[in-house]
Amino acid sequence: MVLNFFNSTCVPCIAEHPSLVKFATAESARPDGAEFYTVVNDDSDSAIRDFFSANGGDWPKLRDTDGAIAVAFGVAKVPETWIIDPNGFVRLRILGAVADGMLEAQLADLRAREG
Repeated sequence: MVLNFFNSTCVPCIAEHPSLVKFATAESARPDGAEFYTVVNDDSDSAIRDFFSANGGDWPKLRDTDGAIAVAFGVAKVPETWIIDPNGFVRLRILGAVADGMLEAQLADLRAREG
């Protein structure tokens, strides 16, 4: 599972979004693909809807209205992305925007090590 903490007015979040769309699309086509979720921090429903309608991203979004999810994960600012394995262990925490191909490479490495 991949969790991405996000806000629609965050410049690095906006910059990384095309890479996330590409990643999530590719993973959804794989039989063993990672589930992808966005945790939206401090955004209105309309801002979320408008952003994803304009920029793509057909995956589940969790609205963190009171910041409880971010606090539980220790997220101080967005963007931040987590890779969590099927057993619930955090395998990677990325602070800041992800670059194109970064998540694909990290998951390929994890899959190769787990065999």
